[in-house]
Amino acid sequence: MLDFHAHHGLDDGCAYINIVSESGFSLAESGRWCSIGILPWLEDIDEESIAGLLERNPRLGVGETGLDRRYGGGQRQYRVFERLCTYARDMDRVISIHSVGRSEEILCLLRKYGVRKALFHGFNSSHEVAKKICNAGYHISLGPKSIHLRDYKRILGLPFLVETDMETGEAQKKALAGLYDRLGMDSGRDIAGEAVETGRFLWKDSF
Repeated sequence: MLDFHAHHGLDDGCAYINIVSESGFSLAESGRWCSIGILPWLEDIDEESIAGLLERNPRLGVGETGLDRRYGGGQRQYRVFERLCTYARDMDRVISIHSVGRSEEILCLLRKYGVRKALFHGFNSSHEVAKKICNAGYHISLGPKSIHLRDYKRILGLPFLVETDMETGEAQKKALAGLYDRLGMDSGRDIAGEAVETGRFLWKDSF
């Protein structure tokens, strides 16, 4: 089973690690299956550092990054996100999306900048928004909180990946196993098998 959005902890296992601080830059240099990004509220990471890491490691994805209505600095949020979209497009990388109340705007920007592969992590919106994302050729991932969504059952009819958004380790592995079981039971689908196929499409040889 694969965790499509996690953070570095005790043991990476089969998890896609999202690096969101300079303390993880060495991991980004290591060639592991991970991504590097700038969250909307971070001020201390510059885009040039991210670009250098992406150029040196062809397996590295872009993100976690995005737009968040809870924070100020709207102009900087947009500027950083747009810049990282160009990296994802030009380097043909997956971009891991952080979105709080900004999914429609993010979709427009992904189209504007010609981003081919995007994963809206921790999806927590409506079936309507999820369908728009999937119809645009992008992906969503569902975490532990997804089972409480109003449109949970309807969203299970769409393509999706599975994540914990936890630090890797034993607790994360246990949560991941439980989540795959629950989502598989509620959807009646082979979620693990579908995840492998989608992962191969998104990450190619890096998967």
